[in-house]
Amino acid sequence: MMYNGKYHHGFARLKRRSGVNFSEGEFSFVFRITARFAYRESKLSDKVMLLFFYGEETFRPAEKIRSLKKKFLKKNPSGAGLSEFDLSEDVDLGDLRRELSAVGLFTERRLVLVKDPFARSAEEQRVLRDIFAAADPAIVLAVWQRSLPRKQAVLFRYLLSAADRHLEFAPPKGVKLRRFLGERAREYGVSLSTPAAEELIAATGEDLFALDTRLAQAAAYVGCGGEITVETVRLFGADTRAGDIFSLAERLVGGEPATLTHLENFFISDGDGYRLLSLAAYQTRILLSVTDCFSAGLSDRYAIAKHCQIHPFVAGKAIKILSARRFSRRRLRAVLRRLAEIDLAVKTGRTDIERGLFSLACLAGGVFHRK
Repeated sequence: MMYNGKYHHGFARLKRRSGVNFSEGEFSFVFRITARFAYRESKLSDKVMLLFFYGEETFRPAEKIRSLKKKFLKKNPSGAGLSEFDLSEDVDLGDLRRELSAVGLFTERRLVLVKDPFARSAEEQRVLRDIFAAADPAIVLAVWQRSLPRKQAVLFRYLLSAADRHLEFAPPKGVKLRRFLGERAREYGVSLSTPAAEELIAATGEDLFALDTRLAQAAAYVGCGGEITVETVRLFGADTRAGDIFSLAERLVGGEPATLTHLENFFISDGDGYRLLSLAAYQTRILLSVTDCFSAGLSDRYAIAKHCQIHPFVAGKAIKILSARRFSRRRLRAVLRRLAEIDLAVKTGRTDIERGLFSLACLAGGVFHRK
């Protein structure tokens, strides 16, 4: 092996000063490790690279986290240097502190993913702030809170100020939701018409995970370079019970007397309660928007569709429902508020989806048929 003059000089001087008779191979190992650390320190900044994602919508941040992991594993196929901590579970903060302060010998960058830090107490959140602030600069730290944190929380203010990039994710509505579907379709190598996007939303609801699943099925059917049309969506945009579940969502919102019987049959046949909840919320918001249009003097479905940024087909369906039943804004808001309460109760484990929807059916019946 050939070495330059500085290497030979360093080897001889170290042997002379230390008085230790180590081999040239041992010195070579120490020399390489020292050089690696010197190079690493010269390339890294003096602070950790911090990414902070938060908000009520979870599909898009999950995609970003997946993309981060994919890029990291492409450079580090062994997975060395990748760690994940879900703080909504029983995770020792001491383990997280050790992971963030440890220095990697053979990786220039490490990736640490931390989920739901705001699931911890206020005192633990202060500890987390100190742990994040003292993290090794060789780390890319991605923090993901799967909800909307309290804005006055100490940890939240720290993350907003210290993060190299912070993004809030709110559930997309209207034009933003259609734009998301269009972008997602392009990622699958296909195009999606606006009427097809509206049909997909009407048949599936606004849950991005469900929408993406249906979109992927339709994209696989039309093939790369193809176009997803309304007809395609009707083939792949919903399961065979799509008409039944949409009709049941209408009954839930409308508070029809026979809703409890239909709902019982729906669950007996293993219906998807989460999808039904999403559809009911979507339909209630549409009815509220169209009710506002009526108050503003609009009655034509195309004018209403343009004002509400929805497809004329959806606007026409809402007009038909509102014409058959006189829903006041106050009554619709009561149902929407109850839907939000059910969603929160199910997510926090205070009730299950079946019990929540039955309570909605009882409430809607009482609200709409109260004398």
